Amino acid sequence: MQRAIPPDLAHALGVVSESARQHEAIGDLHFAADNFPGAVESFLAALKEAGPGAPQEQARLLQRIAQAQTLRGDYDAALASLRQARSAARVLEDPRVSARIASRFSAVLMEMGRYRASRRYGLYAYAVLRDSDDHQTVGQLGVTLGMCASRLGRSSEAIEWLQNAAATFRRIDDVEGLVSAFNNLGIVYKNLREWREATRFLEQALKLDERAGLYSRMRGHNQNLGLIRYRLGQWDLAEENFRQSLRIAREVGHQNGEALALLALGLLCRRRRQFDRAARRSHRGT
Repeated sequence: MQRAIPPDLAHALGVVSESARQHEAIGDLHFAADNFPGAVESFLAALKEAGPGAPQEQARLLQRIAQAQTLRGDYDAALASLRQARSAARVLEDPRVSARIASRFSAVLMEMGRYRASRRYGLYAYAVLRDSDDHQTVGQLGVTLGMCASRLGRSSEAIEWLQNAAATFRRIDDVEGLVSAFNNLGIVYKNLREWREATRFLEQALKLDERAGLYSRMRGHNQNLGLIRYRLGQWDLAEENFRQSLRIAREVGHQNGEALALLALGLLCRRRRQFDRAARRSHRGT
């Protein structure tokens, strides 16, 4: 069998122009300010400047674009960006690069509710990266696989993945990752109706995000805390959480998050009206 000629990696890596770096730096500022549409626009401009002669840089920028698209809830666009990243990375023949792209696929598919597909991508990426020094991606995969396990009815497995992810993030002092692990532990315990544990983890996640200024993710924490407090009949607190979630979703352009917050506020309003009617009927009967 004839061997394939290995790619010329010096050419494959390409030379990144100063203009591309400047566009990416502007995208970083947008991203840090939770302006994800602005981040996508700037990263796309950097990608255009990078050109076809730099596949590693293309793959990296396309993953950043996909991340911003995911955070604004534009999942189909994120998948399209990741397919382009996967295509660009083929010439590199680096399994770690492919695994990082697979980890992104796993995260987006999980958000879309495609849990089995997400799990397949995640387990492949975890197998490649677990003994590497890419601890951050390994921790993120633990979160994604934990949430897939939870959605597939494997709560004990989910808690184990998430606790391991939290330990990884603590070890590398990654506050953002730790928040993600805590938030998702809160969701798992919420789904198990273990309200005390759920509230404890979600409040820890919210406090850490407030301190770190990770504004966009406070939307999800508030939404989940609101749902718990709604279940517990703590309606004033629930309304405060839902309104915070709605405000953040509108400010960062997360349309799905805005719809969920509005739906929750509508359900809360209807429950309050039902309770008020029942109270009035009870009062008239006494």
